Amino acid sequence: MIYQGGEMVNQARDAILEVLKNSKKVLFFILLFNLTASLVSMLQPVLFKDLFDQILPKKQIDTAIYYILLIVLLPVVFAALNSATAYYNNELGKRLSKDLRVRLFSHLLEIRPKQIDQIGRGEIINRLTSQVGMLCEVFVVESVMSIVSNIFLLLSTLWIMLTMSFELTLVAMISFPVFMYISKRFRNKTEKLDDMYYTVLEQGMSYLKDFFSNFKTVHLFNGQEAEKKRWIEWNDQAWGISRKSHVFHNMTVNLIADLVISLITGIVYGYSLYLILSDKILAGTLLAFIIILPRLYSIFKSLFTVHVDLTRMKVIMGNLNEIFSMERIECGHLLPDFNKVPRLELRNVTYRYSGENSPGISKFSLDVEPGSFVGIVGLSGAGKSTLFELIHRHLEPQSGEIRLDGINISEFNIHELRKYVAYNPQKTVLWSSSILENIIYPKKKEEMDESLTRKFNAAVELSHVRDFVEVLPDKYDTKIVSNGENLSGGEIQRILLARTFMNDPKILMLDEYTSALDAMTESCLNDTLLKLKGKVTILVIAHRLSTIKNADYIVVVDNGKIAETGSPEELLSMHGVFRSMYDKQKI
Repeated sequence: MIYQGGEMVNQARDAILEVLKNSKKVLFFILLFNLTASLVSMLQPVLFKDLFDQILPKKQIDTAIYYILLIVLLPVVFAALNSATAYYNNELGKRLSKDLRVRLFSHLLEIRPKQIDQIGRGEIINRLTSQVGMLCEVFVVESVMSIVSNIFLLLSTLWIMLTMSFELTLVAMISFPVFMYISKRFRNKTEKLDDMYYTVLEQGMSYLKDFFSNFKTVHLFNGQEAEKKRWIEWNDQAWGISRKSHVFHNMTVNLIADLVISLITGIVYGYSLYLILSDKILAGTLLAFIIILPRLYSIFKSLFTVHVDLTRMKVIMGNLNEIFSMERIECGHLLPDFNKVPRLELRNVTYRYSGENSPGISKFSLDVEPGSFVGIVGLSGAGKSTLFELIHRHLEPQSGEIRLDGINISEFNIHELRKYVAYNPQKTVLWSSSILENIIYPKKKEEMDESLTRKFNAAVELSHVRDFVEVLPDKYDTKIVSNGENLSGGEIQRILLARTFMNDPKILMLDEYTSALDAMTESCLNDTLLKLKGKVTILVIAHRLSTIKNADYIVVVDNGKIAETGSPEELLSMHGVFRSMYDKQKI
């Protein structure tokens, strides 16, 4: 649930209600066919009563044949009406699912990547797909909509029964309070079982997501038996909970409900014989009740099990609202000036990850002049990548501020900011599409125009992608397989670098961009940075010191703070962290 102004907001429910409000025509047809089907189903017992109590005793053969034909045709009409209802139910369910999935996905696009892992990627996939489908297409449409038709059917059935025999109707109604009592007793148990089931299901989805992401690792370290054991353990757990739920819902609850129905039906039939022998009702009335009672108890049973579906709806609603409750990134309104290279300032910026001893940065201050080439080095975990994450607004400073030309970066439109400040992180994935579409992402090949083609040609030239792509049979149409398994590490790095160049940024942040490159390719890309030097601001994180040999100055980060700063020669003379790194690489 989400709270706004102290009030709880159920966004999943509100989204469903909005679609229902905009689907009045479909709802009208669902209700029309449902109600008509209910009336048709009630005609049959009335016809039977009249046939046996009035028409046959009077030997009205022609009328009897007419009644029999109606009795035969009514189930056909009823089936046709049910088919029409099912069609519109399906139409409404698909609308609800589509709208809710789009809303959820749109919300996910506006949150920080780290929030995804709070729930788990596998869990989110499960919620976006199967849980939304079950909520909208099963519970809302089939269960909730059936409540309306069942209530109308119940009222019409009771009215017909009362017109036939007030006493028999009262006896038949004994089961209703019994059903209500059973429903109340089993509600908490149902909610607990459903919550356990969906939790285990999400754990399985999360496991499979991790398993296929690390499939090669399983083979590298002979983990097949260990993974098989984990999968069997999960299946045993899922099977156990599913069995408990099945036994409870389909055996315990249904068995008790059927037992109540059988007992009350026996009482009704016995009392009917007494009324017939007392000349208070005729045999046709008994026959009509024999037809009506299963329908009446079916309605009772359906209404009795509604709480089960409503409980499941509550569990799924909670899961979806957990996604909606994830905080969106605040998007400013200012547009950066793409005609100039800005001054970058970090003023006492602090960010610590959760946990006392976790890495981060503390009271970090740095001024970067427009067009500077700044190298950033330090030991692993010193806080280097955290700087880039903060500047690109994947993280927000816990204190301090980051400015471009004196303006806090939070005031800029975040989408334009991320074009203005390009970021090539250490870990970036490739889409299962062509090399071309990976470079021009988020554009598609069909969207290539003269301007985009010009940017593309410049990007592949700067990143030296052309050097290896031109020898491939399909060139830029080559399909990338499984995050680049058909490419070398260096080729992947260059594709990612080309993607970074596509927006013509004014600040370029590269995190270990040469880590998978050979010396020759690294030298070529270093020449590229030299060409860009002065035209854009370049920030490069590197463990390989040769990558930043042409930097204007180098910042050494240690334990989240600036330990040293200066040119390579100045840093070497300090005999500090940089000198230690240099000596080890020299060896």
